[in-house]
Order: sequence, then structure tokens, then C-alpha cells
Amino acid sequence: ILVTRYCQGMSWPDLIRTLVLGYNCPNPALADILNGGGIKSMWDSCVIITLACGTSGIFNQAGMMTQLRAWVSRAAEKIGTFPMMILTSLCASAVFCNQVIAIVMCTALFSEIFQALGRTKEELALDMENICITVPAFVPWSIICAVPLRLLDTDYRSMGYAVFLYAVPIVNWIIRAKKGYTAKV
Repeated sequence: ILVTRYCQGMSWPDLIRTLVLGYNCPNPALADILNGGGIKSMWDSCVIITLACGTSGIFNQAGMMTQLRAWVSRAAEKIGTFPMMILTSLCASAVFCNQVIAIVMCTALFSEIFQALGRTKEELALDMENICITVPAFVPWSIICAVPLRLLDTDYRSMGYAVFLYAVPIVNWIIRAKKGYTAKV
């Protein structure tokens, strides 16, 4: 803001308009590259994140998370935290059609489980990065899948070519096995 105001000489009204509505480049050759941004462009994402966190809070206050956390914990003891997080992420994405809710729900459900197992917050964050960020893209009606498919004018059959999305969890699971973790980690 300071650079834009004092080095580039943008007026306060123009600066505020740019912060809210985004930048409009006067040069048509650069407009496609530089136009956009602003609070307006991030509004939908902010609303989605707020609703996701609110949903988790509502579930916690209603006592639903306690029962769900107990069920997830029992299932994780049988099949492992890693595969259970994959299932939880897929289910949350399928029901709520949103990757952000899968992230929030997995955080709420697995934080205590990881703590009880003596695992660190960094391990939880790494598992969530390798699962909750990539796996929800396999739910065709989830926003994280539907929007790119729509932008590329293709359908769900192209997901087989999204190697990164399924390679990350698989490679992570293999690395865990080589480091001596059991399959139920």
C-alpha cells in the first residue's frame, strides 16, 4: 500500500478502489496478465472458509464431533490414521462438495487422535497436506474438481491423467512404509 501510494503516486481513492475491486491495467497488451485481484475476487473464498469453520463449530457445539471423533478413532485403530484420513476427506468432500470443509473436518477429527498417538502437529499437517489437499479432487461434484474440469471443458474421465493428485498420497504412504511405520500409521 505504501509503495503504491508514495512511490507510484496512486491517489487514496484509486488505491482503495484497487484494493476492493482489483487492478485495471491501462495498457491493453498487459491487461490480460495484470488485471484482477482485490477483496472482491477473494470474497467467495472467504465466505466458503467462514462457512466451513462455522460448520465445524456447529458440529462441535451440537456434540456431533465427539461421536464422530470416537468413531473415526476406532476405525483409525483398525485401518490406520492415513487411510482413515483419506476416507474422511473423501466423505467430507462428497457431502459438503468442498475441499476446505474436508480440511477443517480432518483437523477437528484427527488433532486429538494424533495427540493421543504421540504424533506431532507437524505430522498431522503433513498428512493433511498429502491427503486433504489432493484427495477431494476425486469427488467429481466437489468444487475443487468441478471448476477445473469446467475450465478445461472436459469431464471426470480426465481425472485418470491427474497423476499428481493420486501420486502424492501413494508416494507418501510408500515413504512411510520404508521408514518403518506400520500400515496403520
